[in-house]
Amino acid sequence: LKDSVNELLEGAPVSLDIAELKRRMCREIPEVRNVHHVHVWMVGEKPVMTLHVQVIPPHDHDALLDQIQHYLMDHYQ
Repeated sequence: LKDSVNELLEGAPVSLDIAELKRRMCREIPEVRNVHHVHVWMVGEKPVMTLHVQVIPPHDHDALLDQIQHYLMDHYQ
């Protein structure tokens, strides 16, 4: 019942460790200085995420956004 209610309310996936996600992103993507305001919920069986990323300049915004999106899809989808 708890899993059903969590899915109906688009709750966060229980298996995702937000603190670990933030640590790994800062460690594995050199341009990322800080990750905060992370919000994760489920839509059906797919996780959806919003987050703020503070980066170390200079950087190519589009390339870095692509890199972050690919990182998240590879590690958390």
